[in-house]
Amino acid sequence: MTPGARADIATALAAERAAVEALVAVLAAEREALGGGQHDHLDRAAPRKRELLISLAAADQKRNRLLEQAGVGHGRSGMEAWLDIHATDDEVRRNWRALLQVTERARRLNEENGAFSSAHMHANEQALSALLTAARSTGVYGPGGRTLNPLSSRPLASA
Repeated sequence: MTPGARADIATALAAERAAVEALVAVLAAEREALGGGQHDHLDRAAPRKRELLISLAAADQKRNRLLEQAGVGHGRSGMEAWLDIHATDDEVRRNWRALLQVTERARRLNEENGAFSSAHMHANEQALSALLTAARSTGVYGPGGRTLNPLSSRPLASA
């Protein structure tokens, strides 16, 4: 393998790591927003998260393409095989380990954010259900003195 090809793999790996680290920062901010009820922050963070995921996918594809060209396959096993062949590349090995660690952190944060968001949505659904139940059981009087139910279960076609 040429020194240029080694440098290309090192560069691709560094770009992938940087993208995942940036994603972790966005996910951590998302977690803070979820905990603080700052929903407007979530709306603003979504495009940045999407942009980072696109960048991450491109970096991953580039690294995999370079590994394939080096004849070691792609993915984790390809990177491990490449590192076995190029055992003297300590910087690349450190970046690879760091990428694996930060990727695991991103996975955990994303999973926790999803669980937090689901729990929050479930609580909102329960609160809404309680409000609707209360509204159905409370009569409202119309102009004729008759009890009206604003949330009637009559179909719209019969109204």
